[in-house]
Amino acid sequence: MSALVDFANSTVAVIRPQLGVIAGSNTATISKRKSIATSTFVAIITFAIAASMVGVIFLQALVAKSAFQKVELVQQRTALVAERALLMQRAAELESPVALRTKAQQLGMVVPERPTYLRLSDQKLLDGRRNR
Repeated sequence: MSALVDFANSTVAVIRPQLGVIAGSNTATISKRKSIATSTFVAIITFAIAASMVGVIFLQALVAKSAFQKVELVQQRTALVAERALLMQRAAELESPVALRTKAQQLGMVVPERPTYLRLSDQKLLDGRRNR
């Protein structure tokens, strides 16, 4: 059985390229570029986080302001509904026949024995009988 290989005892040679540091001005330039790129990336991320935090605080302020405005408007609505009900009750009292009769008597009006009507077409006074 020559096809079977004993992997536990076998060794594998790995070929690795020999890397070395290049002497000269290129290494300083590469490291500067890396540090500038890294610092720029960190600055952008920091700015993005700060901007999003400011945005969240701004939105929370708007929501809080809207909530206060809503509470104020609900209170105004409640007051206006109560005032409307009071005004409707007062109008109903003033329109009642008893109130109208009292006001008419205060103005010096009297209740006629017979109602009299004015016909506008010929300006003729008609008493309660069937005058035409």
